[in-house]
Amino acid sequence: MSKVLFKTKLATVAILFIFISLLMACQNSNQLSNEVSEQLLLELVSDDTAVAQNALAQINEVNDIRFVPALIDLYWMGLVGLNEWSSSAQVIDSLEQLSGEQLGDDWSAWVVWYSQTEIEPPSGYINWKGDLFGKIDPTFADFFIDPVADSFRPGEIVYGGVVVDGIPALNSSEQVPATASHGTFSWEPVFGVSLNGDSRAYPLRIMDWHEMANDVIGGVPVSIAYCTLCGAAIAYEARLEDGTPLDFGSSGLLYRSNKLMYDRQTRSIWNQLTGEPVMGPALNRSERLDLVPITLTTWAEWLEMHPNSTILSEDTGYIRDYISGAAYGDYFVDDGTLFPVTFNDSILDAKDQIYGLVISGMPIAYPVHLLAEAKVLNDTVNSQDIVLVTAESLVQVQAFSHSEGDYTYQAGAQVRAYERADFQFKASDAPDQLLDQNGQLWQVREHELMSEDGVSLKRINGHLSFWFGWSGFYTDTAVYAP
Repeated sequence: MSKVLFKTKLATVAILFIFISLLMACQNSNQLSNEVSEQLLLELVSDDTAVAQNALAQINEVNDIRFVPALIDLYWMGLVGLNEWSSSAQVIDSLEQLSGEQLGDDWSAWVVWYSQTEIEPPSGYINWKGDLFGKIDPTFADFFIDPVADSFRPGEIVYGGVVVDGIPALNSSEQVPATASHGTFSWEPVFGVSLNGDSRAYPLRIMDWHEMANDVIGGVPVSIAYCTLCGAAIAYEARLEDGTPLDFGSSGLLYRSNKLMYDRQTRSIWNQLTGEPVMGPALNRSERLDLVPITLTTWAEWLEMHPNSTILSEDTGYIRDYISGAAYGDYFVDDGTLFPVTFNDSILDAKDQIYGLVISGMPIAYPVHLLAEAKVLNDTVNSQDIVLVTAESLVQVQAFSHSEGDYTYQAGAQVRAYERADFQFKASDAPDQLLDQNGQLWQVREHELMSEDGVSLKRINGHLSFWFGWSGFYTDTAVYAP
């Protein structure tokens, strides 16, 4: 859809045609025809205020509730100065009339309310919203295309405050030996990934600024997708089912306060938390990214388990303040969120930290503080016996910000989950060993638990997240309670 259409002025004949079509639609239902709906969407963002307001009046007259997501977008346009007239009370009045809700000028509340409905937008909405966001960055328009995943609702997409790749991904950035890791403290939190004997660490203070790291680890293309807003760092095997490698970037768009990433090969939009494509060509291939084990830990603890590990160099090619907490420390300390979120607040608080697993199709969330207390937790989920092993202490960030000075916040915990078979495990005196019910020692490894007599139990891949991030996508999740 051409952006020139935003500047189209309605001719007298067109006005008459739409008015007649509107009357015919009113006689039969509260839904306008596709042709009329698409035209009214365009008129809502017309440079001619009279044309835009007339379109709004027609929508109100028919009471077509499908226009609610478009009107929420329209109200947002006015708030950020993209349309002079659309911040007016007229849009709010229309929203309240169509929805029956009285949420006033609280844009965030409107987004959350819409996310809890089943309202589908009118015909032409996807391309219209792409052109709308294209006023900020023309590349946005390229993302809003069919097909769209059935469970994905473009009406919930919001602008994250940066353009496409405004948060630059790291692509095969330099890794240095542990002996050359100047400026990295032993207590410092890192994300660790180990594949085929190749172990690498990615400091949080660097990943906070980049949120994506495309790398090849042990011969496997891997993308570490870190959503700082929802506290979830997830490692994916970055290739399509046919073996085509992918590298990902940050789209600048958000969905339920979770980052939407895109791949540069197919230009599709992917859900960072589930590893599924949600808009674009990749949907035609029924793709889903496989999880790769990733562990939040300290540099010292990671190095103890992986003495040959390398670590991401500060020499990324970008000028950033790579001090712990400099990018998002204030956000991690605060209980609030920056963007609209929908979650079950009767179970946990929005930013409570959980460790999430999907066991044979069943999602389950483990509150991190319970895992830290238990250290070793035997559980059965969906008829599968599992064990979660957690380091003795929570991972803390000793941070600094120019507004707060020195402070400390909790980044999460070092958690790994494994198959359990018929064993019952408990902690031993050594943090990297477990005892089973027979008193036999098991070694905690990155990919498996290994017994003294050679029995191996595989790791089950999961990741940390804030509660709102996990429950926003796994709405039917179970929550562990002792």
